[in-house]
Amino acid sequence: MNSHWSDYWEQGHLTSFGDSFTDNYTGILKDVWEPIFTGLPSDSKFLDIATGNGALTLLASVYLENTGIEVEGIGIDLAKISTDISELKIADNLSLFFKSGVDCTHLPFNDNEFDLVVSQFGIEYSNLDIAIPEALRVLKKKGYLSLVVHHEHSMIILRNSKILAFLNDPRISLFLKVCWV
Repeated sequence: MNSHWSDYWEQGHLTSFGDSFTDNYTGILKDVWEPIFTGLPSDSKFLDIATGNGALTLLASVYLENTGIEVEGIGIDLAKISTDISELKIADNLSLFFKSGVDCTHLPFNDNEFDLVVSQFGIEYSNLDIAIPEALRVLKKKGYLSLVVHHEHSMIILRNSKILAFLNDPRISLFLKVCWV
């Protein structure tokens, strides 16, 4: 599945909403993160799980720009991240890094490394029985885990559940195997 997301991110989308957001998140999706990022202490470090092309890490840059708070942000994704940081205006007080090909169920970070771990519309597609304990492992003892996820009755989850049920029907899966060979 990560190759589909890699293809999607290579198209230049910053968010998972395609062309609906031409720059970055707006409205409630933008507002929810402001107190989280501006509440970081100086010399802190945050991890963005399932970053996509880095929309949340780039929002952090907007919020931190004139605060004087020194922060390091790392965005990871299983898919290939297509954002070129060198082409973006990043706040001087934010060191930003992206790492592609990182599975959130096997984070390549030390225990207690991050003051904040965030994810928006990504971590819920992993094995949560592994991903959540892994996120907590890399989180400092007094750190924060902040997640925005689709709830179980959201339009996206319901629609995708119906599509998956349809595709998993033995009659359909046999047809698809014949057509895609």
